[in-house]
Amino acid sequence: MTRILLLPVVVIGLLAAAPASAPATTFSVTNTADDVLTPNSLRWAIAQANADATAPVIDIQPGLTIDLTCLGGGALAYDNAANLELTINANGSTIRQTCAGDAVITTNNENLVVTAATLTGGGDGAIAAGAGGPADVRVEGSTVTGNTGGAAVEAFTGDVVVVDSLIHDNQGSTGGGIAGVFVSVESSTISSNSATSGGGIWSDQTATVINSTITGNTASNTGGGVLTTNSDATLVYATIVGNTAPAGSNVTMLTGGDLAPFATVIAAPLGGGTDCDLAAGVTPASLGFNFGADASCALAAPTDTAGGDPQLGALDDNGGTTPTMLPAAASPLLDRVDCAAAPGAIAVDQRAVARPQGVACDIGAVEVVPPPAPTTTTTTTVRRSTAAELPATGAPTTALAIGAVALVGLGALMARAVRRR
Repeated sequence: MTRILLLPVVVIGLLAAAPASAPATTFSVTNTADDVLTPNSLRWAIAQANADATAPVIDIQPGLTIDLTCLGGGALAYDNAANLELTINANGSTIRQTCAGDAVITTNNENLVVTAATLTGGGDGAIAAGAGGPADVRVEGSTVTGNTGGAAVEAFTGDVVVVDSLIHDNQGSTGGGIAGVFVSVESSTISSNSATSGGGIWSDQTATVINSTITGNTASNTGGGVLTTNSDATLVYATIVGNTAPAGSNVTMLTGGDLAPFATVIAAPLGGGTDCDLAAGVTPASLGFNFGADASCALAAPTDTAGGDPQLGALDDNGGTTPTMLPAAASPLLDRVDCAAAPGAIAVDQRAVARPQGVACDIGAVEVVPPPAPTTTTTTTVRRSTAAELPATGAPTTALAIGAVALVGLGALMARAVRRR
């Protein structure tokens, strides 16, 4: 599905220049109190942001763990009078919901940006945005884990963008990890989430996955890894393996649109489903250099490979900020991709390692760095004589010693000759 951007026509001389917007107001959070009346608490900062007119920013002191309580008000409810976007810079802090059934953060119809946060404990997902109208969510450099009741990151009527983040071990219904109208995931890992449909990702329209790993997710119905209901799935340098569902273990497309993978591995389907479950209206549109475990994804480009074991390691810390699955040294994913054919300028992998490392790029989210070539060291051995072999200090050399012995022997012979006379 193509999104068309309509640009307004500006008639010079008839329209005045728009006034410059006021700089954003920043509210600092420096304590862990869960009280709207305590200055510089997170709940106090949300209340200030609700009344702000400058697209507010909340800046949390690094290293805090902030528990949200029922007494404090449950979810952090952002509802700005002017519907302005809110940015929360958590700086590595944790926001934990302890009030059962409540999300961590909600918005009415305002956009939300969250960076460098750990969001956990939500009982209606972690982020539930757009309850009152279209609202977009961006999550960057964050971990979202241990949330239930709804998708961990959800925009009911808007878009979800996840960058450089880990979304794992969440449980929802429609979407376990992420749910939105348009979903975009880049340099991230979506793992071990569960839902009825779309265990990892559920998108109403387009799902775009770039340099990311989607693994270990489960759907009791369909779409263990990625599910789109109405439009396209674009997968570029993605690793989508080991997800579970009775239909479409790794990828499900329910109605129409293009399935357009490039240099993506889709393999190890679990739960009875094949790799992909594609509705009759779906158009397979492989961009080449993909690897599939079976033929269900219709990977038919000349450079595609269907069948076999991709030889991927378990999800682990292989460098970078998110866990990945490292191909083995003999993996068929290595050195298979024409790097220049990638849609868009993608010069690194999920871990920000440069592509290529070998003679060509690797399939999937990880570019393997070859081990360093062995070095040859030449060693010269010098034999040292032992103390027993060395002459005593001041002693004659071996040759002189032999000569001295000979002279002594000659003198003895001469003495015996004299006595005989």
